[in-house]
Amino acid sequence: VQAAHVALGTQRYSFGLAVCQVADVPVHYSQCLPSGQRYWALFVSTDSGAWVSADTGIGSTTLRPGEWLGLRYDSPEGVPIPPPRPGRL
Repeated sequence: VQAAHVALGTQRYSFGLAVCQVADVPVHYSQCLPSGQRYWALFVSTDSGAWVSADTGIGSTTLRPGEWLGLRYDSPEGVPIPPPRPGRL
């Protein structure tokens, strides 16, 4: 993420750093993971290409060759949203 020069806002939790803001989305936030509001979900692609929810924060996530990191601005209603698509920034 740093190499891609994408601006992140983060906050430390027990699992590590949570992503609060990506490239000024949301424009303002006072709480990183607000109850009942949208939030940034972190995913990692596996060797098979399937996406799985990351079990650590972004600062502790290590990618192996061929894996991808994905961020998705999720809805708190649990509305199914397709997983992020691999791509280069």
